[in-house]
Amino acid sequence: MTTLKELLDKQTRLQEQIEKVRVKEEFEANLEKVSATFSDVVREAIVAVESQESISLSEHEFGVWACYQNGALVVSVVKAKDGLPKCKAPGKANGNGHASVNGDKEYFLKDGRGPFATTLDALDAMKYPGKRGQYYHRWDRLPKELQAQIIVKAKS
Repeated sequence: MTTLKELLDKQTRLQEQIEKVRVKEEFEANLEKVSATFSDVVREAIVAVESQESISLSEHEFGVWACYQNGALVVSVVKAKDGLPKCKAPGKANGNGHASVNGDKEYFLKDGRGPFATTLDALDAMKYPGKRGQYYHRWDRLPKELQAQIIVKAKS
């Protein structure tokens, strides 16, 4: 009887794994279709705006960024050197222990100035002369010398 119960338990676990894989594959297939359609529509819109306004986004190093913020779709045109805009996505664990819910931290400068909502705001306040890369949106990705100058505290 024990062997039968063990086999039934194993079958149940395998069926659960099969269902998870099926759902994941279905999601990825749908994501590919949506991504392709989205890319085509954005590309067409950019070409239309460029021809209407007689300006080239690529010549001026502009980019287009889209994200959901508070349930609304936000689309921004940004300069490439400024990095990505400050859209807030739901916080989620990323496996490295630095997960947080957006907006749950404040950033202060070592000299006492602050609070700042983001690391980029703190860098702006200290007039950081270096290039603000894509990784500077997260405190844990800043170089050690910048981490020493920016203090992270939980929002009270």
